[in-house]
This record gives sequence, C-alpha cells and structure tokens, in this order.
Amino acid sequence: MANLDVSLNIRTTNTFTDSPTQLDNFNSYTHGQDAVLKKVRLTAGTSKLIFEANEYGRSFLYIKNIDSGDFINIEDSNGSTIYASLAKGEFAFIPWHGTVDLYAEAAADSVIEVGIFEA
Repeated sequence: MANLDVSLNIRTTNTFTDSPTQLDNFNSYTHGQDAVLKKVRLTAGTSKLIFEANEYGRSFLYIKNIDSGDFINIEDSNGSTIYASLAKGEFAFIPWHGTVDLYAEAAADSVIEVGIFEA
C-alpha cells in the first residue's frame, strides 16, 4: 500500500468580495494498485489513447501540457466531449471512475505528462 497526498493551495488578493483570500485543501488517499507517471508524445491532429477504461478502475489522473504552445484537449474517443483543455504549463488533477477511455489531442506535435494513481 502507498499513500497519495493531494494538496491545493489558492491565494489571491482582492479577487472575491465575500470570500476568503486563501483556500487550502488537503486529502490523503491510500492506494494499493497501479501508479504510473510517464510522458506521452502527441502527433498533430491525431487523438491518442492515454487512459484505457478496461485497464484501470477508479483512479486519480494527473495530466500536464509540458510542451505545446497550443491547447491539449482531453476528450472521449470521437472528440465529441472535451473534459479539459490545457494551455502550455497548465495541468489537471481529477478523479476518474475508469468507465470511459480518455484521449489527448493537439493541433501541433506535443508532449504531455500523465500520471494515474489507481484507488
């Protein structure tokens, strides 16, 4: 068994009128299944399978656009549903139930970093 500690810290000044200017959230999860972190090369205009539903169960996904000046779309198999659109340097950390294949697509050749932590 291994632990996955997730921390989100947001600090802002004069952004919200009736909200705190600091938000801290921390969760710790124990996972005993697969944990993978890798770089994936994308070919311009071609969807590439990054997480296959029948390979993983309930998981936490980490996806970061580390290369492209263009947006990277995280989408379903036919591109009809876009779950995230990441600009250069942006990342997403999301819970995933492992019921839908996830693909990445970019307008230019790109590299993304992806990680999965199966719960």
